[in-house]
Amino acid sequence: MPNVQSELERVEALIAGGTPLGLDRSRSICREITARAGSSFAVGIRLTPGRCRPDMHALYAWMRLADDAADADAPSEERCRVLDRFALLTEQALAGEVLDQGIWPALHSSMVSCGLMPEWLRSLLDGVRQDLLPIAFEDVSDLVRYCDRVAWNVGRCCVAIWGLRTGVALASVFALAGQRGRAFQLINISRDTGEDARAGRRYVPSERLRRLGVDMGDPAVRQDLLREAQDLLESSMPLDTMVRRDAGPALWAMTRAYTLIAHRLRMAGAGGSLGGGAKLGIAVGALGRRMLVAGRLA
Repeated sequence: MPNVQSELERVEALIAGGTPLGLDRSRSICREITARAGSSFAVGIRLTPGRCRPDMHALYAWMRLADDAADADAPSEERCRVLDRFALLTEQALAGEVLDQGIWPALHSSMVSCGLMPEWLRSLLDGVRQDLLPIAFEDVSDLVRYCDRVAWNVGRCCVAIWGLRTGVALASVFALAGQRGRAFQLINISRDTGEDARAGRRYVPSERLRRLGVDMGDPAVRQDLLREAQDLLESSMPLDTMVRRDAGPALWAMTRAYTLIAHRLRMAGAGGSLGGGAKLGIAVGALGRRMLVAGRLA
């Protein structure tokens, strides 16, 4: 396992990009970053239709590098320095500069072709930056604001990349994608409460703890977060029929992965990560749905 400094250096090297390269190689780098990730979100990306898979790889690679820089077990000033460099390159890409290194050609191409809005990526980066400092949310609105900075904007980006069915209103899709993303984020928070606490981050608001009459270590906190996530998953179900049909299996796979994680977290003593068997089952289910879609579109 790499030491702390070499891991941060690895992220910094990927952010900087090295020698100039073309779009195809940049997309290959983004694909490699996605392939190395074991996240539940990446499971669905691998099942995204070929027409937009490079764009999902570019989006995920950008998010992964930002998260890795913020979460590295290194002094905060070092993480801030790397994230500052990352933010500067992001702003250059948002301004239309065609950077020729690392992930940046692929990200720029995806922004142009899919209509990814600069404010979405800026807001995402603001959410990542919050994790550099100790967090102790007081009100539920603080948690909602944080979730929406990260997860809501991820949902917007995914919808823009996947595309919509004919006649679907963009505003309604964004609202549902935001709910789905917030559900995913609450499941992540419920899974990582111990790790986050050690890093000085308490996402569960004091207001919620007072309402429950417990402290952070009580299992009721996790169950309450998971109930809210389940409500959001159910209320966002119409989203499944709004994205383009060929993107449906990818959305299903992402949702199924998080649903299984939530189920495991509800079980006493169960961990929150998915094993190879669960991921294989999700892939098989999504591929079956892809075949059904292909039959309908044939």
